[in-house]
Amino acid sequence: LMEIPRGVEELSEAERIAHVLVGANEREKHEGLVYWQAAEKLLTASFLYVLHYEKRKSLPGTRTLLTNPARNRRELLGGMASCGHKQIREIARELLSMSDGVVGGAFTTALNVLAFCADPLIADMLDRSDFVASDLNQLDTPLSVYLSIPERHMTRLNALARLLTNTLVSGVCKSLKHSQNVLF
Repeated sequence: LMEIPRGVEELSEAERIAHVLVGANEREKHEGLVYWQAAEKLLTASFLYVLHYEKRKSLPGTRTLLTNPARNRRELLGGMASCGHKQIREIARELLSMSDGVVGGAFTTALNVLAFCADPLIADMLDRSDFVASDLNQLDTPLSVYLSIPERHMTRLNALARLLTNTLVSGVCKSLKHSQNVLF
């Protein structure tokens, strides 16, 4: 989540991350478009909420926010709807206007795509990482990046792999100068 710049671009970047994560779950996309769209909105608002109001500013922090047993879904959305951040408030109010079934489907879909965060090793690495993809453009010498996931973990880590790949490519391309060459 540290890839999300604060300010004017934060909403579109949070939406990009939510879209990449939810889009990684093809089954959900085809079976319930309403849930898929609501899950993207829920994740977008949750990412922004975590960045602005929570101590744990990471994907596992987002999962913790969404699974907090001290708050039910409507209470969490109500808290978001009354926070000081305009975009979070608007998205939360929109979600609150939806039926319980759609809200439940959105939470289920969001938690399904964040399931990799339940792995303590992955959660710890995501919590501690200070890597920002655009840093790759600041290097004096060329660098190769290899992403290797054992086949037995591919299904479970599909959303994370898709997010990492998308973030690397967009981060590198975003700050490229016309004279730089990048090979993907």
